[in-house]
Amino acid sequence: MLAPRVFLVFALAAAVLAESADELEQWTQASKCNCCKVVMTDIKAILINITGKLEPVFHKAIGAACQRYIKIQPFEKICEFISETLLHPLFEWLLKKEGEIDPEFDCQYMKLCPRPKGFEVFLRMLKVADVPDFH
Repeated sequence: MLAPRVFLVFALAAAVLAESADELEQWTQASKCNCCKVVMTDIKAILINITGKLEPVFHKAIGAACQRYIKIQPFEKICEFISETLLHPLFEWLLKKEGEIDPEFDCQYMKLCPRPKGFEVFLRMLKVADVPDFH
C-alpha cells in the first residue's frame, strides 16, 4: 500500500519540478485532488476519528502528516492551505460527519477535488460553512 503512494509522491514531484516557476501556480485539478487525497489518507492513518474538542490534536496530526512533504509541490502548498486556512472549518466539517475522515469527500469539501452536483445543498443541510478557494 505504501509503495503506490510513494510512487505517486515522486511522480507528482518530478512533474512539478519539470515545470517553470510560472506554471507552478497552474496545477491541474487532478494533481491538487490527488495530492489532497494522499495527505488526508496520511492524516487518517494518524487519527482514525475526530471527536470532541481535539482540534489541537488534529492540528498536530496535520503537521505530522505534512512533515514528509516539505519542499514537494503542490503537497507543501496544500498542507499550508489546510493547516493555515482550513484547520477550523475542516475540523468542524469532520465533527458534523461524525468524525470520520474520508479523503475523497473531505477533499471535495476543501475544493481541491471536483464537487458533485448538489454538494452545496449538503453543506447547508449539515450547517457547515463553505471554504475559500485554494490559491
